[in-house]
Amino acid sequence: MSATPPLPPLPAFLPPPHPSTTLLALFGTPSSSALQPIAEMYATQIAAIVWHALALNGSPRKPVVVGLALKPRARRAAAAGNDDTGDEVDWESERARFGQIMSLVMECRVW
Repeated sequence: MSATPPLPPLPAFLPPPHPSTTLLALFGTPSSSALQPIAEMYATQIAAIVWHALALNGSPRKPVVVGLALKPRARRAAAAGNDDTGDEVDWESERARFGQIMSLVMECRVW
């Protein structure tokens, strides 16, 4: 039996979301209710990174709108009787993807 490889570390510094952050879906919905909190977490953290970076650059803080489309992945068959989609999220894989995407957002300062 092989040991599970360790998860990649999250970026060293992820700014906390601003307390007045408001989430509003403008287009579409997640493919399942299990993905709703994941989509909200991504959008909230990306907005926090952008908002914090603007402040560090001396730019005036302003509203941030995040457009996000995540392709569902890393899902496993759920236990029988789940009346939602029959799938559940593989949280270990999702955590790794989250860390990779946040690192890319922090490196790609195009705002």
